[in-house]
Amino acid sequence: MRDGLTRNLRGTASGLSFSEHRQAFESSLAVLDGPEAGTRLALRQPRTVIGRGSEADLRIADPSLSRQHAVVEYLSTGGFRVRDLGSTNGVTVAGHRVDAADLEPGDCFSLGEVEFQLLVEEREDEPEVYELILDES
Repeated sequence: MRDGLTRNLRGTASGLSFSEHRQAFESSLAVLDGPEAGTRLALRQPRTVIGRGSEADLRIADPSLSRQHAVVEYLSTGGFRVRDLGSTNGVTVAGHRVDAADLEPGDCFSLGEVEFQLLVEEREDEPEVYELILDES
């Protein structure tokens, strides 16, 4: 896919705890269509509820979303899963309505009329910094 978002995607390492995963990878959801289109929403916890209600972790003001529409969960195998929370308009992956589906980096899914893409990018190592001290004598 040549959308400018997927060029740095990496597979995740299986067996990592969520904390270890966060140290090695930056995981987020790119909003491809809907009121928040063009934004990236960071996945900062192992279980992230998406919806339009105040109790959702990621809130999107779209009438096609339920208050608590779906959850994106980190799996102990190193991947992610999207799961419907009994929403009215459902979760769609690859054109099929699902109750739950495992996601690979770059996969797209829709909640109601809002489309997302899972992004997992390897964190770059911090560059070493050297202090230069000039001798003023």
